[in-house]
Amino acid sequence: MSRIGRAPIKLGAGVTVEFANRVVTVKGPMGTLTRKIENDKINVSVDNGVVHVTRVSEEKSVKAAHGLYRALIHNMVVGVEKGYSKNLVINGVGYKAVQQGDKVVLTVGYSHTVDVVPPAGLKLEVVSPTEISVKGIDKELVGQFAADIKAIRKPEPYHGYGIAIRMRPSSGKKARPPVNSRRNEECLRNRIKIPSGRRDTEGCVIALAAPPQDRALSSTVLWKTYMRRLSTTLRA
Repeated sequence: MSRIGRAPIKLGAGVTVEFANRVVTVKGPMGTLTRKIENDKINVSVDNGVVHVTRVSEEKSVKAAHGLYRALIHNMVVGVEKGYSKNLVINGVGYKAVQQGDKVVLTVGYSHTVDVVPPAGLKLEVVSPTEISVKGIDKELVGQFAADIKAIRKPEPYHGYGIAIRMRPSSGKKARPPVNSRRNEECLRNRIKIPSGRRDTEGCVIALAAPPQDRALSSTVLWKTYMRRLSTTLRA
């Protein structure tokens, strides 16, 4: 069985799930969601506050649908119990968002303002002049509407001006910076002559080349000479 599909879904307080006529209905404190199970070989059952999704065929398409519908039902259960939200950050000179009733008016660098009206089932909230929050119980609807708002002014690649979806900070391992990064050049500016081929505690490559110690003598010619020595050392 699918590792995702066979995982049971525990229902929280006040959440109920019904399956009738191939339609799953999930009710909770925050609202009601329904979804039709298109694949007739996927069944849903509820036993003592736990939802089980099963299949009656081992076909490849049925196996794929097994995990899919279990994930969709789980999203519905979480949505009616806790809800979903996505925050968008506005970055740019003069860019801002203003709440006007249910809608939000965006000033994002055009000759006109842009009115954003949430669809039924969603709520828009201006957290600050440069941050918008999209809230709702339908995970797909929240994510799609946040993407639609971002498309109004996508962040440009140089300064990041535009609307971006705020992402959760990654808890993974920090990536080591590349050898020829600007950070590495900054680390080398105040280094003395040390054996090359190793990295210091900050992840910077220690090279033989060193910049002029006297900043007063750091003319254009001396700096070009230093950078030439640095590039030669790094290539070696």
